[in-house]
Amino acid sequence: MICKFQEMNRECRIKAINGISIPALLVYTRVLSYLKCLALEEVTNILRSQINSDQIRWIITIPAIWSVKGKLFIQEAAFNVR
Repeated sequence: MICKFQEMNRECRIKAINGISIPALLVYTRVLSYLKCLALEEVTNILRSQINSDQIRWIITIPAIWSVKGKLFIQEAAFNVR
């Protein structure tokens, strides 16, 4: 099921330009993971020392106009990030 962005839930899928659809939760988890890696790399470069991701308090803001399902979807994707 293809969903609107603010109505995302566990059943939603994202369809690629080549026609293949994959679970949206997987896509958002991977995107958040990539952004986390970029942020850690940037902080490491600025501080000139290695930093552990456990030393950072990560916060994701979600638009208030999103449905509860959409908010829970992003929260689940964030919890899946390693």
